[in-house]
Amino acid sequence: MRTLGLAIALLLVATPAFADWQTVAPKGAHFSVKVPAAPELKTTDVATGAGKVPVTVYVATAGGVQYMATANDRPTSAQAGTVAEVFDRGLAPFVAKAPIIASKDATYRGAPMREVVFSDHRHTVRVRIVLAGHRVYMLMVIADRQGATNASSDVATADAEKFLTSLRY
Repeated sequence: MRTLGLAIALLLVATPAFADWQTVAPKGAHFSVKVPAAPELKTTDVATGAGKVPVTVYVATAGGVQYMATANDRPTSAQAGTVAEVFDRGLAPFVAKAPIIASKDATYRGAPMREVVFSDHRHTVRVRIVLAGHRVYMLMVIADRQGATNASSDVATADAEKFLTSLRY
């Protein structure tokens, strides 16, 4: 009996924390991503340098952290310039509101990517933008800073990594 209890305890410890995650793969959206809770669907218009663009955002909340994913075609006028300039224009509305803590350019699954962490007195946000052909994919992890001692700690968790690296297109 004692062996059975130990086996159950080991099984519970060894079970991945992501077992309850679900894959979001909206029909016609040309992407999928894993989220830790059932996502809500939100639609809004976002002002860009190319005019207003309708954006559908999938938002899942778990443990006080929001996980957001969106994918859109880039208007032809928004494709002009270097990759760095496209990223700069896309992130401008965010960085105008809060200072950047960290930023890196890299590739994700062969496509240009920029990841930025910024924070204000209320939230820390980690944004990953991937440019794959004429599509732009944006993933965001938003953590409430209340009680946080390190501004980037809540967006650098294993759950944030699981979400950010689950994007498929």
